[in-house]
Amino acid sequence: MIRLLAVLLLGLGLLVPTGGAFAESRDTAPFGLTWGMSDRDFYSLGLRTVAVETPTQRMTRIYFAPAGGMPDDTIAVSVGIDVEYGLQAVWWRGHPIEDDPYGDDGRAAYRTMKNALATRYGDPRDESTFSGRFVFTDPAEFFQCLSYSGCGAWMAFWYPPNGGSVYLHLVGTGRGRGHVDVAYKGPKWKAAAKAQQEAE
Repeated sequence: MIRLLAVLLLGLGLLVPTGGAFAESRDTAPFGLTWGMSDRDFYSLGLRTVAVETPTQRMTRIYFAPAGGMPDDTIAVSVGIDVEYGLQAVWWRGHPIEDDPYGDDGRAAYRTMKNALATRYGDPRDESTFSGRFVFTDPAEFFQCLSYSGCGAWMAFWYPPNGGSVYLHLVGTGRGRGHVDVAYKGPKWKAAAKAQQEAE
């Protein structure tokens, strides 16, 4: 149990390896998962599956219950497993943020996750943090601005050496409402996406 908790914490970047098997942790999937693992490998981990979707001919999306070691505000986690390339995507979402018109709680949640990710991946390669352009200029319309294209954005990108990516995003869903998302993409994500396009 202790070992499983350590692996899950390492996957989020809350534990920093000093060497050995996890020395290349920036290239591993989050939450103790492994890039390229099959759906059978995933199910063998014993995580509680919540739902399964097949959004494309090649990709299976599996939603599973938050496990020990994930952030306290975790509300949803899912993986994308390609028929050829295996696990190539992991999506994480935090609890809804409500009654936060000025975005104070939202920005705090964003910074908390950004710091956790920076512990593992270093400083983000790219980051945009702005709001109030063109429309929704009132400070109390922070999340409304984020939900409107071009008005505002709170996001950061990392690009691990393995060729994958990590995308942190503070999402606006209405006045005073939003959540934090993180999308992890594996080293073969682009190849899987290209194969899907060719299959359509």
